[in-house]
Amino acid sequence: MLQRMSFTISGIYYLSVLAKIKLIYIDEEVRILASGLNLGTLTESDKNQFLPLFNNVRMIEGVCHHIEHIKTYNINTKTIHVIFSEANHEHLKYIAAGMVQHRQQQEAELKSQAEEKRILEESRLRRKQEEKEQRIKEIKERNKNHLQMMLNNKRNPIGSSNNLLEIFLPKQVPQSHRLTHCFDCKRELDSHHDIKCTSCRWLLCPCGACGCTYNLMY
Repeated sequence: MLQRMSFTISGIYYLSVLAKIKLIYIDEEVRILASGLNLGTLTESDKNQFLPLFNNVRMIEGVCHHIEHIKTYNINTKTIHVIFSEANHEHLKYIAAGMVQHRQQQEAELKSQAEEKRILEESRLRRKQEEKEQRIKEIKERNKNHLQMMLNNKRNPIGSSNNLLEIFLPKQVPQSHRLTHCFDCKRELDSHHDIKCTSCRWLLCPCGACGCTYNLMY
């Protein structure tokens, strides 16, 4: 008869999955042995669940099929999951190997799902960034066309200067005068000769930047 049991013990550093484990019942104690090493004795709470398995025999054997590491403040403990039998069944290790393989497949599937989710998220963020960059490009192109149209309408017939300060001379100095700079190209802007964007009301820079592109970039 096969049994799956678990117990926690401290100080196990050499036990591995598929290792054979023996529980020996001596003098009211259940001692744990693996590969000839005495790993310790079961606690009272664990011993109570193992004692009914002995049925007047002195030893039961099993195979470790899983180990969980539990780190506490000052003790390194491990919970050991074992398949036990009252007799020495050689096929125990094959049963344990199947359980280990099943667990490894589950872990591989979870890892694959996480990787697929990561790739999809990166693709979504990349598309979002491309759409944002395309929108910024369109706004800048629109602003440049608007500035060029204003230049064509107000071009000074005497000179051919491209300096906005010479072209956009206001009829009267506005009450609020603003000096600032473009957040994108750092060019100085002056409300005396730089016009405002009709959408965001920021001063338009000749590079095409305004508050519309700022909101998309930041």
